[in-house]
Amino acid sequence: MATQKVLTTPPTTKDKLDAIIAGGGEVPATLTQEDLAKDLPEKASDGHSSKGACYTCVTERTPPQSSPAAIMIGLFQTIPRWKLGSVINFATYAEGYPAPGDAIYAAKCLIQAAEIWNAEKVGVTFKWVPKIEDAAFVLGYGGLLDTVLASAFFPSGKALEHMFVYEYGFDKDPQESDRGKFTNYEIMKNAFVHELGHVLGLRHEFSMKPGRQFEGGAVVFGTPNEESVMSYKFPPQLQKSDIEDTRSFYKYPLIVDYIPDN
Repeated sequence: MATQKVLTTPPTTKDKLDAIIAGGGEVPATLTQEDLAKDLPEKASDGHSSKGACYTCVTERTPPQSSPAAIMIGLFQTIPRWKLGSVINFATYAEGYPAPGDAIYAAKCLIQAAEIWNAEKVGVTFKWVPKIEDAAFVLGYGGLLDTVLASAFFPSGKALEHMFVYEYGFDKDPQESDRGKFTNYEIMKNAFVHELGHVLGLRHEFSMKPGRQFEGGAVVFGTPNEESVMSYKFPPQLQKSDIEDTRSFYKYPLIVDYIPDN
């Protein structure tokens, strides 16, 4: 009779991948450096009728156990962030998109968004890696979810988290806001800058404002700014206050620090 392996500690990503292989399954393919250089077909979404610029982020659809943001930071239980100096590795799935080129385009946009945050030296950095077992999170395709462009997560001790880009994020219908003309496809990088703000521990700028968008569980840290990248100003753009306050947030004491499970 076969013996059962019992884990005394939470499984790592490698443990889970090994279990998939042992069970006869296949490990999800992720993009390699060579893949990123390929020019493969893409498939734009069918488009959505809209009265104006629309951005919906569902990272906070289910209130997190804790909640830093924009700079609003959490108050309900703990305030999570990554340990100062951490490198947060991320991989990108190669499959599951409408067309192979979509995976490559999304990956490049996320890499560019990561470079924007990295350039500001806020206290932690992002790094793209080709292997899922080396990643703290992975980007995947979430299909159609109304007008949602993307979703992310908050810092935690989980072995592997996920970020998703949705069909509407690839939409090429022209839109216009007070920041100019654009398509969701063109500003996917901007959407990812917003989502990486959540990964850093930031909540929506409007989290504590009374009204339809109230989310709760947060407190202002630094300077309130309606132009914040964590607001719904469209397309999202990183502001000076976002940078300065995130730097201060990562130096502030008495906050729960997580180490990415790369």
